[in-house]
Amino acid sequence: MKKAVIILLLISFLAGCRERTSEKGPRAVADNAVDAEAPKASGIIRSHASPPPPAQITDLPAEPVSEAPAAFDLASAETDSTAAAPAEPVPAISAVNSSASGLLSAETDSTAANPAEPAPAISAVTSSASGLLSAETDSTAAAPAEPVPAISTRPVDTMPFDTTITGHPPNPSHSTTARFTFACEKAGATFECGLDGDNYSACSSPMSYAGLAESSHTFRVRAVDAGGNMDGEEVRYDWVVRLPPVNTTPPDFVNRRGAHLTHKNPVTVSISTTSEKGVTGYYLSESPVTPKASDPSWVSIPPAKAFSRDVPFSLSSGAGEKTVYVWFKDSEGNVSEAKGGTIYLFSSRAVSLAFLLLQVAMVLVL
Repeated sequence: MKKAVIILLLISFLAGCRERTSEKGPRAVADNAVDAEAPKASGIIRSHASPPPPAQITDLPAEPVSEAPAAFDLASAETDSTAAAPAEPVPAISAVNSSASGLLSAETDSTAANPAEPAPAISAVTSSASGLLSAETDSTAAAPAEPVPAISTRPVDTMPFDTTITGHPPNPSHSTTARFTFACEKAGATFECGLDGDNYSACSSPMSYAGLAESSHTFRVRAVDAGGNMDGEEVRYDWVVRLPPVNTTPPDFVNRRGAHLTHKNPVTVSISTTSEKGVTGYYLSESPVTPKASDPSWVSIPPAKAFSRDVPFSLSSGAGEKTVYVWFKDSEGNVSEAKGGTIYLFSSRAVSLAFLLLQVAMVLVL
């Protein structure tokens, strides 16, 4: 019995020492830590810990106590400060105030909690029959960004190439039509053409134009390869259209008022033409080759916008069919197109008379 009492007293003494130590030790350490960090010139910020609750005896040994050492259970509401507990998030300081005594106090913002996952957007709020509200969230509100498309690393064809005009009308030209041919050294290339001030448009070789005015003209062409690259240099052809006199001579102009066969030589030919610049001469020949404006065989006439006349022409010697051609030229030296007519020449007067009677008979029968 005495041993039990002594043990109880010893336990009470140790518990009281522990209480005084817990009151002075941690508090003094906290005070010293705060005082050491507190500013000297202005106010002081102090932080005091609450005193821990006293230890309690929760279980006593039954009486009578034997000679064996008695066992006691102690309980305390104080937790082990050395235990590894998860740290609480430090509250954000929203304002610092100074009191009349010079002490500083800090106000914390309870709403500044740890960042959380962004809340989904509410797309609709509905009310049920029981009066409860339910919210529908929009899953499309925070859609991920579209992926960036991959950049192509395919090589680009930048090799230069040339376009060539391979065929064109003469300069000057006496025709209101023009025909062009062209080519490109790069396989698979397409072409774009333009006439005078017109814009480029798709074309192919050959390219023809009609109804050209009597003036200067420019033809342009460029090639475009499969990669959309164009010929670096403009390819063009310039020419002048000079319209010659219009040859209005009829097809049967040789011996028009007589038979298509004759023994007479020279024969009479009926020729005619018009020209805005004025006709200055005509040319008769049995050769179909167009004469030059400087040929000495031209027959000169006074300049006229319209000309019509029956003129003599000597056929070549020898019997047979003869073809006669006629041209006209204007004051600028432009030569018209040719018109041709045929006649049959006999060397014997009798044969010629027989053929003439036969031709008359055929006319009377028809």
